[in-house]
Amino acid sequence: PDSLSLEGFLSDWIQPTGGTSDFFHTCVEEDDPLDFPGVPSNTFGDQEPLSGNGYSGFFTYREGPLSFYREYVSAQLVEPLMAGQSYCVSFNVSLANVGFAIEEIGAYFSNGSVDTLDSYIGVLDFEPQIEHDNGPITNTEDWVTITGTFTPQETLNWITIGNFNDNDNTTTTTSTNTTTIITTIIS
Repeated sequence: PDSLSLEGFLSDWIQPTGGTSDFFHTCVEEDDPLDFPGVPSNTFGDQEPLSGNGYSGFFTYREGPLSFYREYVSAQLVEPLMAGQSYCVSFNVSLANVGFAIEEIGAYFSNGSVDTLDSYIGVLDFEPQIEHDNGPITNTEDWVTITGTFTPQETLNWITIGNFNDNDNTTTTTSTNTTTIITTIIS
């Protein structure tokens, strides 16, 4: 990649809002002037991929003038989740070396994409079916698996991952900004 933007580098994943989710990859060389999207070292710290050669990253919380700002990643599922059938969902996250650690990383499943206006950069007003609730994720060294089970009431074919809460409803620890690095989605 020659920029941080997720768009155009991952064929199956999109940025559902105007927030600019990022893509990091091992193909960026250390002496490249654009080393900010590199792996393992990049603008936000050091992290090896859990598997493969890259991962996505996105802001899940901010304070100050852009406290409403959120970034998400979203993809159409390979196979839809069927109504009435129970599903176990897991995905892995790691806190960047800079930022707030938050608790409420979640996965929202929908029937169709949650695309918004390209200019919208705020909190998506959806209730995630899977949400981490075991304290802020503070691990910057390893990947943390978020797992949950749910039974859809209708057929669902998209997943969106991020923080679906405003700042007043987000549990944090202190720092300056949060980029949560997302890797493998396993269903």
